Amino acid sequence: MFYVIFINMKKTIRLTESDLTRIVKRVVNENHNPLDRLRDDLNLISRKLLRSMDEYSTLTKKGDYKRMGDEVDNLRRMVRRLKDVIQEIETKI
Repeated sequence: MFYVIFINMKKTIRLTESDLTRIVKRVVNENHNPLDRLRDDLNLISRKLLRSMDEYSTLTKKGDYKRMGDEVDNLRRMVRRLKDVIQEIETKI
């Protein structure tokens, strides 16, 4: 048995029942826990923040003031994103 799906009324896609079941399960699992995405964002930002802090420390030792300023801007941007993710987590809990 095939299901016929029209996309933008231009294309027709034929799916078997198992294809459709697999797609629905994937969508349900992706939308199941929104905190997982936020946890992943938090981990990514934390790693980037640590790398940026290490880079700033290296630039400080070298006395590269121009790049230090750029790195400070990166740090500020990451801290703002970190705050946003934390606030979003707080609203979900």
